[in-house]
Amino acid sequence: MKKLLLLIAFATLLFPAGYARDDNSHQSKPKDITRLSRNSNHSNRPNKPAMYYLPCIYGIGYLGFELPDEIQSLQITLGDEMFPVWEGYVNKISPEVDIPPIIGETPITCEDDRGRKYHGILNFKEYKDPSLHL
Repeated sequence: MKKLLLLIAFATLLFPAGYARDDNSHQSKPKDITRLSRNSNHSNRPNKPAMYYLPCIYGIGYLGFELPDEIQSLQITLGDEMFPVWEGYVNKISPEVDIPPIIGETPITCEDDRGRKYHGILNFKEYKDPSLHL
């Protein structure tokens, strides 16, 4: 019994050191979350609130989505659709993407694999790394 407890204690000490370490640079940067809303096609109630939302996690140089089961992929446009700042693609396997550093409010439009469009505004805040301050 003591050997089993010793083995479990030893394994739990090794787990945080080996597997919890992630080289993803996005882990240390602050992130914001916004919900992109889907336009309603009902013309009789133009001001009706959207019933469908798409969670979007973002930060400086980073964009990620929590895709529901019915959405397999998204085509993303940051900025005006006529003159986009950035365009990209995410799917269920890779729901995160690196984007160029953007500061300030930027409109986002996403179109899923069924042709439904989601719209929102992302407010990118300037990130100041504490390690760069002298």
